[in-house]
Amino acid sequence: MKITKTLVVGCGGTGGYLAEPLARLLHYHPNADADITFCDGDAFEESNRNRQNMEPNDIGRNKAEIAALDVRNILEDKVKTDTIQDFLSDERLRSWLLDAGDCPMVIAAVDNDATRQMICAELEMAKAFLNRFFFLTPGNDAGEGERPAEVKGQVLWWGYSEGEDFGVNPATLYPNIITPDTPAPVRGQCSANAPSQPQLLAANFLAAAYTLNTITSLLNRTIDPRKHATFFTPTGAETI
Repeated sequence: MKITKTLVVGCGGTGGYLAEPLARLLHYHPNADADITFCDGDAFEESNRNRQNMEPNDIGRNKAEIAALDVRNILEDKVKTDTIQDFLSDERLRSWLLDAGDCPMVIAAVDNDATRQMICAELEMAKAFLNRFFFLTPGNDAGEGERPAEVKGQVLWWGYSEGEDFGVNPATLYPNIITPDTPAPVRGQCSANAPSQPQLLAANFLAAAYTLNTITSLLNRTIDPRKHATFFTPTGAETI
């Protein structure tokens, strides 16, 4: 399986920390093409400074724009970058998939289950014209209130190759994705439709690291097709 094009949906917390190492991996690995589209309809705010990969002068700028700029500043023309500076819609994803080559990879680094559900539905339909694809969605939690819970999270994955699924479509297994509590965000309504609980910096780093590790296993062809998720804490991880 050679990844032909990658879409990163969500470029704030986990997606922002994933962008640069992901670009390096795709550039240097023989089983990937370094062609990445960053998608986010949100702009950086002052409140993002405590946990997202941003500079002070990024406030007010689109998160997908900054992720692509960071990659270009480090890897120059070694990686092809594009941006969708809006929240992902089913029509826009369908158009991207039609132009994504033989084996696209979609990474949903979002905290909105309706978006995850929509992406999974579009990928199911894309089996009509795609031979292969790979999907990942990281999630994390650092607790709430005066006594934050243990930093923890998960990376879920699902693939398709030559008529066969591997891993598990998370929209068929996890109740929060099967029946989302909130709708997908649209421009101007992100805060209302996709509220994000405060997260520790470590949660975003861990989610990005385990996402990168899963992609590396896929590219190295060592991923276990019978498994579909890694659940992690700062002290270890379990893959099921």
